[in-house]
Amino acid sequence: MTKQKKLEEQLKHLAYFDGLTNIYNRSYFLDKSSEQLKNAIQTKAPLSFILFDIDYFKKINDHYGHLIGDAAIRHVVSICKKELEHESIFGRYGGEEFVLCLPGKSISDAAKIAEKIRAAIELTPLNTNQELIFVTASFGVSDLNPYAKTLEVLLHESDQALYASKESGRNAVHLAFNGSYVGFDPMVTINK
Repeated sequence: MTKQKKLEEQLKHLAYFDGLTNIYNRSYFLDKSSEQLKNAIQTKAPLSFILFDIDYFKKINDHYGHLIGDAAIRHVVSICKKELEHESIFGRYGGEEFVLCLPGKSISDAAKIAEKIRAAIELTPLNTNQELIFVTASFGVSDLNPYAKTLEVLLHESDQALYASKESGRNAVHLAFNGSYVGFDPMVTINK
């Protein structure tokens, strides 16, 4: 590979991927999700979004320092990657906040995925070689429906559901249903 070609590849990588986590950055995630949304609308296929963030992340940074904070972010990303299917679009939305676009997944499917990731994060502490740090995350889930048909609305609905998870005590999954936000119980079937 020539130096020019390597430089082009590096610039392309920097344009699409987050430097800390090596998952999609926010702008590229939004581009890829917009494509999936158009496709889902045209084909009438299900499409869901999950927005989540690390609970009490500021306390991790303040208590352990930014290097451990960065390690916690990478730790959560590695857990998520193990739980996700190939077609999932995974991005860093900002700071300690992450976003998933799930083509072909109903809100019920997405809720189960969110719960699986939530539980895996809770059960897998970050090992800093000096101590174990227990990390949790809060989740909000939305889906393409007659009331939420744009990327902005879908992400807003996910964000509001995420806020409901935080308000309920964190380390939880909430779903957006036409302007209301309901806690997810894995033992209850979702009818929509």
